[in-house]
Amino acid sequence: MADEAADPRSRFSAETPFSYRCARCRRCCHDKLIQVNPYEAARLARNRGISTTAFLRDFLEGSVYLRRRDDGACVFLGDEGCTVHADRPLVCRLYPLGRHVLASGEVNFSRLEPHSHSEGVFGREGTVTGYLASQNIERFVAAADRYLALLSRLNRVWWGSPNELDGEGPEDDAGFPELMDLDRAVAQYCTEQGAPEPLDIEERMRLHIASVEQWLDANEAGS
Repeated sequence: MADEAADPRSRFSAETPFSYRCARCRRCCHDKLIQVNPYEAARLARNRGISTTAFLRDFLEGSVYLRRRDDGACVFLGDEGCTVHADRPLVCRLYPLGRHVLASGEVNFSRLEPHSHSEGVFGREGTVTGYLASQNIERFVAAADRYLALLSRLNRVWWGSPNELDGEGPEDDAGFPELMDLDRAVAQYCTEQGAPEPLDIEERMRLHIASVEQWLDANEAGS
């Protein structure tokens, strides 16, 4: 029987036999577009001891991708490996897997093509579920799914399509809610609510999403 998890073209389930051992060769941390969501940006900003405003300015390119150095390496790659490993984004935790959420809500996975000279070792000693559990993905998956749902709703309200991510919105976008700059959005929301800002990053994410949902509720009611 063919090994479905060995074929980058196939999709497979959480119980498909799979294992991967990283050899810390660091080659897979080059020439990748690593997209981050507001929760991940906030965690990385806190890891660096800066605000999300400063993080977006200093560490992102194209608004949502981690900056790369001239040699193509991730901006956070050091001589010994990832310098923000404890707060690395979901896509890095999943590697070398891709996670796909279908319109039905079903989730399946694929195996990403590794760097041609990667020293990582694939195997069948466990399952996809076991591998992902070892990467501590729960909070990151929950945040990714919440922001994906929020983005879909934003697209419906602003551009009129749940799938239009790159189109232009109305000419007057002054009222469009801050999506990536979590610290700024939470500070504004708490000021408007007359409430203190929480320190816990999960609670800050909850307030950030609440602030965007409040804007969406108002705009959907007025449409």
